Amino acid sequence: MIRISRNIFLVLDNLSVHKLKKVMEEISKHSPRIKFLFLPVRSPELNLIEVRWLWLQIQTAINNSTF
Repeated sequence: MIRISRNIFLVLDNLSVHKLKKVMEEISKHSPRIKFLFLPVRSPELNLIEVRWLWLQIQTAINNSTF
């Protein structure tokens, strides 16, 4: 029986907590199939949550509001 091991790609932005060496080492040690892919710096158009925030601001749903 042939067992195919497929990688799991985790796409992250460049937030400093996403790049903590200790966390990345632990994940890699326990789950070697997980591979990290980081979005390019200064590219909010590739980060889907940034697109949603922009949409909310344009729609004035949260414009000039504090939560």
